[in-house]
Amino acid sequence: MAQTPSTEQTVPQRLAIEDAVIVDAPIQDVFEQWSDFSRFPDLMQNVISVTPIENNRYHWVATFFGQRQEWDSQLISREEPRSIAWGSVAGQDNSGALTFTPRDDTTTEVRLHMDVTTPQGIESQQLEKLAQTVRKSTHADLRRFREQMKPQRRLEESSGGVTALAIQLGTAAAAAGAAGYAAYLADQRLKRTLGYRVMRSQVTPPANIASWALLGGSAASIAGAATYRQLGQMNNALFIGQWAPTFLGLSGLVRIMGHRGIQTHDAAAIASWSLVGGALGSIVTSVALHTLGRRKQGLFVGQWAPTLMGAAVFTRLFNRL
Repeated sequence: MAQTPSTEQTVPQRLAIEDAVIVDAPIQDVFEQWSDFSRFPDLMQNVISVTPIENNRYHWVATFFGQRQEWDSQLISREEPRSIAWGSVAGQDNSGALTFTPRDDTTTEVRLHMDVTTPQGIESQQLEKLAQTVRKSTHADLRRFREQMKPQRRLEESSGGVTALAIQLGTAAAAAGAAGYAAYLADQRLKRTLGYRVMRSQVTPPANIASWALLGGSAASIAGAATYRQLGQMNNALFIGQWAPTFLGLSGLVRIMGHRGIQTHDAAAIASWSLVGGALGSIVTSVALHTLGRRKQGLFVGQWAPTLMGAAVFTRLFNRL
């Protein structure tokens, strides 16, 4: 009996994954969520990023079977609001399709089919375990989408995607500034009401107000993160919540810099300003990545801002030791 050549035995196989879920939302709303490939990292845990290239092509980065995979895909078909399909044109041979079937005016069935390349050199039993993990992850993704769809749809209708995020950030910043100034005025009024003479504050009024405003920004960050968490949007919750310690550190730094009794050596001041610049660079880069849909990378970059800001504060305090 002829044996299969070893070169044929190592040809990678493709695993078919299929699942479906019923979503309590109109078909058009559901289609809009899935038809934007850049949102896939929010919808599917295995997908790291999906970056538009050109001519309906996208670069995908994902983890399947415990391994990182990258490939370029092209939109094969799009029948709004019924179906959408894509297939590989370079890299790993992965493809997928989504079909949307209305059950009634407010309920839609979402069916996902994917063909993904399996790793080479893995025993069949181990491969089956890995395949079960991928299937369970896909099943969980669809169920999580079902739970998130209704509140997320309300948010999209109110302002839409990145615009909603920008509006909420601006509103939080304005509220934090107003709260900071109000706290400063309340502090001064309380001291006068208590009827004792207060020595001239060692912190200049602008620094005092800015410090309180930034403290309010930290509280707004926590509140915003909690709000997104209730809406089921964990990526946005993590993105907003990560700035709370940064605002808190910056509040302390502003107060130190505005203190009349603290003199900072030039070397320490330069080091502190350099660290602040690094923290701000981390924030700007994180926001840019988040806006481009590369949310996990944005979280990775943004997590360094609190550390750099804390180091800036420590540098100025160390100057006084």
